[in-house]
Amino acid sequence: MGYAINSTNTGWRAVESEADLMAGETYSATEPVLPPAPLSLSDGYAQAIARPVTITTHAGVTKAYQADAASRQNVRDMLAAYSPAGALPTDFYWVAADNTQVPFVLSDLQELAAALGAQGWAAFQKLQTLKAQGATVWA
Repeated sequence: MGYAINSTNTGWRAVESEADLMAGETYSATEPVLPPAPLSLSDGYAQAIARPVTITTHAGVTKAYQADAASRQNVRDMLAAYSPAGALPTDFYWVAADNTQVPFVLSDLQELAAALGAQGWAAFQKLQTLKAQGATVWA
C-alpha cells in the first residue's frame, strides 16, 4: 500500500501500488505531509501580529511574551494605569509565554509595548505591500 499525490501537491489518496497511479500523480510509500494551505491576507496579518515577541528586561531576563489581542490590550491597560505615576508596583510582574512570572519595572512594560508596536507595524507594512501587488494570500 502507498499513496498517490496529485500534481499540485494539495491532496493524496491511498493506492495499492504504483500501478494504480493516474496521470500526473506521483507515488509515495509513506503517508505524505502536505504543505499548509495558504492564508488569506486578513488571516496572515492576524497571525503575524499575534506571534510572541521577545524582550530583555532591565534585570537581563530574556523571554518571549504573548502578543494575542488580549495580551496587547493588557499592555495598553497597564501603561494607561501606571504611566502617570511613573512606576509600577514594587511586586509587579508580567507572565512570559512559558508562564514564568518575570519582575517588571515601567521601562520593561514600555519595552514590551514597543516590541508589540514594531511587530504590528511590520505586519501592517507587509499587508499593504501584498495588497498593492494584488496578492490574495499571505506569502
